[in-house]
Amino acid sequence: MTRWDVVRMYADPLLKQLEQALLKKHALAAVVLAYDLHQELMNRLQEEMKEELEKVIGHE
Repeated sequence: MTRWDVVRMYADPLLKQLEQALLKKHALAAVVLAYDLHQELMNRLQEEMKEELEKVIGHE
């Protein structure tokens, strides 16, 4: 599984909700969902960076 696959796995459900909120012109819901999406992606990125750092430190 590539990193992009992992990102899509986390992002797709939130993107679908965001799309629906935008289509229904629910601006506040769209803002909240966009924030949730950003947080989810940043958390995943942080986890991956931590894993990579642990691999590098472990090999020294």
